[in-house]
Amino acid sequence: MNWNEYLTNNYDELVSIAGGLTQDPQDLVHHVFLKVCEKEVEEKDSYFKRAMWIEGTANNSKFKELYTYRSYEFGEVESNTDLSDKIAKERIDFMLFNFNPFQKKIFEYWRKGYNMSELSKESGVPRRTIDYTISQIKEFLRSEL
Repeated sequence: MNWNEYLTNNYDELVSIAGGLTQDPQDLVHHVFLKVCEKEVEEKDSYFKRAMWIEGTANNSKFKELYTYRSYEFGEVESNTDLSDKIAKERIDFMLFNFNPFQKKIFEYWRKGYNMSELSKESGVPRRTIDYTISQIKEFLRSEL
């Protein structure tokens, strides 16, 4: 008998046993099945039930790690948040995909308020090139927004 036949023939019994080990008995049966289905074992019944017991009771089992419910506390969400600014920023970020790497970098510096003259001196890129790139970006954004 292979593992598929074993599971099909004993599914209800296994779910019933797993119900005593966890709040998610079907998940436990399926989890164990996925672990043992590649194993060549003569005594499938005792092997499967033992594996199910270990996975259902051991604190460090993979099943407990994957299926343990955790509660998370989230901070309060501001109800008066103006989403229009966030949406506009997201649209701009999406449009950045159309820019080449140089344009993206210049745009990011410009958006963060960097002084373009200092950027030109430090990078060695002519100020005219930076200004031209910024004007291209602005023109593109105006046409898209």
